[in-house]
Amino acid sequence: MELTKDGANIQQGKAIFRLPGESLPQFVAGDLVNPADLLGVSGDLFCIQPFDPKLNAQCIMVSEHLLGWKSCYEKWVCNFSALLAEPLLETTSLGAFAEEIEGIRGEIASGHLEKAVAARVKSIEVAMDADVVWGVFEQLHCAHPNAFLFLIMHPEWGCWMGATPENLLTVEGGVGKVMALAGTLTAAQGGWTDKERLEQTVTSRFIAEALESSGILGAKESQMGELAMGNIKHLVSEWAFGGVSNRPWRLLEKLHPTPAVGGYPQQLACEWLRSNEGFDRGLYAGYMGWVGAQKSMFYVTLRCGKIVKNGYTLFAGCGVNAGSEVEVEWQETRAKMDLLGQYLPE
Repeated sequence: MELTKDGANIQQGKAIFRLPGESLPQFVAGDLVNPADLLGVSGDLFCIQPFDPKLNAQCIMVSEHLLGWKSCYEKWVCNFSALLAEPLLETTSLGAFAEEIEGIRGEIASGHLEKAVAARVKSIEVAMDADVVWGVFEQLHCAHPNAFLFLIMHPEWGCWMGATPENLLTVEGGVGKVMALAGTLTAAQGGWTDKERLEQTVTSRFIAEALESSGILGAKESQMGELAMGNIKHLVSEWAFGGVSNRPWRLLEKLHPTPAVGGYPQQLACEWLRSNEGFDRGLYAGYMGWVGAQKSMFYVTLRCGKIVKNGYTLFAGCGVNAGSEVEVEWQETRAKMDLLGQYLPE
């Protein structure tokens, strides 16, 4: 089968990632293909999906696979020269952020939306160095052993780096697990309020609906708990179910984007964000993951930034419902950006 994109030979993607709980990173490289073109194709894959659900996911068909810090570092250094100096996204002002939150609250008051996730960006113009970026990756490894770490090099979306706590979907032995993670407290805040509990409830209800509409019956939800990362903690529960394929593309299409990163109802929230947010989220709040012979793991692309030779852009968002306050959400997104930003040069 000849795989083409826009009439030309398909491009290659590259990724360095470290799975939660693992001690060594992995490097993968190979042709980029749409999951719809993978019928009958075997082998390991690395999947990348941008936030916009109208854009197709792409999979790296792994033809080169290395394990270890030294080999991954060498691959990163030799690929860093391919990064370009690019115009950075304009940093979101407090006023623009407040306007987005108030716009969402207006949609909620009118009954059009139940929740939506407002996002903002912070761009820093500074000369980037391959060793500096790699040092950040190593620091993230030490600071967040239970996160999914990634350093992606994509011909269209560029270079992205991050450490995400949110597992979207794991499949092993026909058993699937979906994390419902929503609601955030920073170290400066007190205890959980109805605002955060409502965020988590909406996300969990959406997941139940997505599973049922995918023909998955008998899914069980765990009790609500907490997941901490740095100075931030979230409310979380997990859905478990059987009878799912190790390459669950249709289920992923149903799940993405969950209300934890998009909103509810899903389609209306995404359409509102696309029309009103003011910048392209790119890979932020999309998902990525490793598809192996025995186990597949997909993670929401959070706590991340886009890296270019002349700087970087950090991304963060917050769930907005009727109880949201602009200053609280501004500080929450600052804390989320700092999980990566504290290690990057200014």
